[in-house]
Amino acid sequence: KSVTPLTVFVGAIPGAIPFMLGWVAATNQFGIEAGFLFMIQFFWQFPHFWAIGWLQFEEYKKAGFNMLPMNTKDKGAVKQ
Repeated sequence: KSVTPLTVFVGAIPGAIPFMLGWVAATNQFGIEAGFLFMIQFFWQFPHFWAIGWLQFEEYKKAGFNMLPMNTKDKGAVKQ
């Protein structure tokens, strides 16, 4: 996690699975609804964690984690 900005991408996959599995467990079906829930949660995590990474940039930097796509807290990171 501390080497690449892909931490958010890698973490978004297991972060979205519980919503999908909850649907499958409740309905006993794996259909478009489960996939849709997975997609919503997966794509929601990027702006969510990038906002946290932006606000806590110095703390993550001290710990050696790269949470922003460009590993910088500047206007270029916001545009990306």
